[in-house]
Amino acid sequence: MKVKVELQIEVPDGISIENIEEFLRFEFHYSGGCSSDNPMFCEDYEVEEFYIEEL
Repeated sequence: MKVKVELQIEVPDGISIENIEEFLRFEFHYSGGCSSDNPMFCEDYEVEEFYIEEL
């Protein structure tokens, strides 16, 4: 089975989309690492919306 998951999260201003993407790839085990100087590495974030559908 495959599913599509969509999340909406709030992140602090000034963080680049590249840093967010790198962190989320790491957080969801899509990639093996995240730079320790990535500002998202030490940030807390809150999921505001969550959607899942079966493909």
